[in-house]
Parts: sequence; C-alpha cells; structure tokens
Amino acid sequence: MGYTESIDMVDILPLSLGIEVVPEDEDGDSDGDWLMATLIPKNSKLPAKFEKVFTTTMNNAAWIKFAILQGEDPIADKNVTLGKIKLQVPHLLPAGEPQIVVTFDVDRNGVLAVTAKVGDGAQEEVSVEVRRGTISEKDLDQLARMEAKSAYEDLVSELMDTLNDDDKSEKLDENEKATLEEMVNQCNAFIMETPFASKDEYEGKKQEIKVFFDPILARLQ
Repeated sequence: MGYTESIDMVDILPLSLGIEVVPEDEDGDSDGDWLMATLIPKNSKLPAKFEKVFTTTMNNAAWIKFAILQGEDPIADKNVTLGKIKLQVPHLLPAGEPQIVVTFDVDRNGVLAVTAKVGDGAQEEVSVEVRRGTISEKDLDQLARMEAKSAYEDLVSELMDTLNDDDKSEKLDENEKATLEEMVNQCNAFIMETPFASKDEYEGKKQEIKVFFDPILARLQ
C-alpha cells in the first residue's frame, strides 16, 4: 500500500538584495569604490522583509540618492542595479546625524518594495522586479555600462542644478561660472553624440568633471 508525502514548496531568493553605500576609512572619511550593503541575503525564504538604518557621510546633505542592488559582489557597480531612490532630507544636519530607515519587502512573485524614510519626515517608495536565475558576464558588462552612464548624467544634472541655484551660483566667481557652463555644454554634446560610449569612457569623463567640480561643491556645502 503506497502513500503520498506532502511537500511544501518554498520560494528562495537566488541572489542577495541591498543598496549602495559609501565606504569609510578609519577616520570616517569616504574612501574607494562604493560598496553593497546587503539587506536580504541570498537563499532567504520568500516572502521576506528586512529593515536597516543608515546615515549620511556628508554635512548638510539636502538629498539622499542610492541604487537598489542584486548580486553577491561587495563592490556596488559589479552587481545588477534594479532601480534607484532619491529622498529629500527635511533638515540640513551634520554627517552621521540623519537616520535613514530603509525597508526591503519582497513577495513570492519577486516584486520588491523598497521604502526609505528620514526620521519622521520625508518618505519615498519604489517597486522593482527581482531578477531570477544567474546573471551572465555580458549582462553584467552592459549593466555596468548603463550604470556608468547614469552616474555621469547624474553629475551633469548636479552641475546644472548648481548653476541654476541662486544661493549657490552667487558664491561662484565669473571664471567658475563660465567653466561650469562650458562643461555642461560639452557634457550634453557628448551624451547626444556618443550614446553607446563604453563604461571606461563615461567614468573618464566623470573624473574630468570631478577634478574641477568637487572642490567647488565642497566649498558650497
């Protein structure tokens, strides 16, 4: 006489989920490549929900932006970017003081809801689909290129925002304004004329901007 054994089918998360964070050295200064902070580790049973508190590394940060990642590499840009969140900070505070609560809630269908909240103030939420199965080297290379392009475009937007912000713009001398305006024009031309630039090209162009722009940005904080 045979019998039938009941088996519960369990959905498992194939790759870890997390966000990009700025690494810090022993003195608390930002240092090196951005890292992935894991919120839900791979092989977790679905549905799953995890919450973690983060803070800022820059004084008087008005906005907090981070990528939502899937993968196993500790270096952020070597994982898959599922989406991004941009969150406005209600009060300008010193580095380390804002408490940003990030919640990951993924259901059995692989839909991930990410919520970011600063204290009792601003909150943003985005839903993304978790990739299933393994990720090929070709996919990773393409995703890394797109991520480099996005980071470059974000920096160009920051240049434009600085020029369009009356409070910041009035603190720039005429030479700085002219240089930033020329940079914006050249960057926009590069984006339009070279839509399929490589990851290295985007990162090289980004570094050229940062050499001039970072000291100005630090002064304006």
